[in-house]
Amino acid sequence: MPNPEKFPHGLPAVISHVHAQGLLFGLYTARANQTCGGYAASCMHEAVDALQYSKWGVDYLKDDSCGTCRDPLTDYAV
Repeated sequence: MPNPEKFPHGLPAVISHVHAQGLLFGLYTARANQTCGGYAASCMHEAVDALQYSKWGVDYLKDDSCGTCRDPLTDYAV
């Protein structure tokens, strides 16, 4: 979920602006329930998140290891 205070017009608007500048857009998530910064991550929602990122036009994704959701090998496979 995008933070509405930081992104009042939503991420699609930010991504469109970045793309209009000729740049690519990347997001950060983690394999655990939370990112290293304490924000919601992708644990058990990888497929839903990937579909959303694709719909938004995200070009790159960093999937960090600030913990695990399942065992590490299964997390990487998902």
